[in-house]
Order: sequence, then C-alpha cells, then structure tokens
Amino acid sequence: ANQGVMVAREKSLEMVAGDDKLKSFFADNKTVLPDIAVAIIENTPNIQSITQ
Repeated sequence: ANQGVMVAREKSLEMVAGDDKLKSFFADNKTVLPDIAVAIIENTPNIQSITQ
C-alpha cells in the first residue's frame, strides 16, 4: 500500500507540474499529499490497477 501511495504521489506531482496554482497548493500543504494520494487511488480504478 505504501508503494501505491508513493506512485500516486508521483502521478499527482506530474499532473500538477504545469499548473502553478496547484503546484503552490501542494508545496504549502505537503502534509495532506498522502491523504490526497490515497483518495486518488481509491477513486481512480486505473491507478489501482497500476499500483497493485
């Protein structure tokens, strides 16, 4: 599960890489990143299949 969170985190960072507002949000809220990553995994079946 931990590895999946790390993968989702990387994917999340890739997705926001081109978006300055999102980038600064994530930079300011590093502690919520794991929670967001878990939420993304739980709500995105294709990410689930990648990480499992």
